[in-house]
Amino acid sequence: MEANLVNTPRKKLGDISNLPLRKRFTSEDKKPEHIPTASKEYIEMIQKENLVLMKILAERNKIIEITGVEIEKLRTNVQKMQQQNKQLAQANSKMLAELNSNKDRLKALQHELGCTKGLLKARNFEAEEQPRTNMCQNLNDEVKSMKCEETGDLLLGNGDDEKAINLKRRPRSKNLV
Repeated sequence: MEANLVNTPRKKLGDISNLPLRKRFTSEDKKPEHIPTASKEYIEMIQKENLVLMKILAERNKIIEITGVEIEKLRTNVQKMQQQNKQLAQANSKMLAELNSNKDRLKALQHELGCTKGLLKARNFEAEEQPRTNMCQNLNDEVKSMKCEETGDLLLGNGDDEKAINLKRRPRSKNLV
């Protein structure tokens, strides 16, 4: 027997790609003619379950397709919302910058207004005090001129010079004692 195995040439695998389909699958095409009734019932039950599963699978595929479309719609809506949010954030930042700028400007204007009010009060005070000081100066000048007339002194100069010059001097006698 060993001699037969050694001397026999090896069989090569045959190329079956060119063979017609009928010859290749002859064993699968043959259906047993004689199937017991219990097996037939079991096969029918499995086929019914297979149909139910196929319907469920088709429904699942429809649901997946529909949810895929809805997910795409939601994605586009999210992108739109993000873009709107970005625009709102930019507008908000711009308005806040304007608000802060206007607050600073308001502070500067309030400061300027306060300074202007102070200057106006000072001018008004000076304007109110000037007639009083002029009146007081006039009264003071009158009082000085009265004193000077009594003593016979006249004021010379522009009023800043407080020295009185005595033009009319009465000679005093040395022997009055």
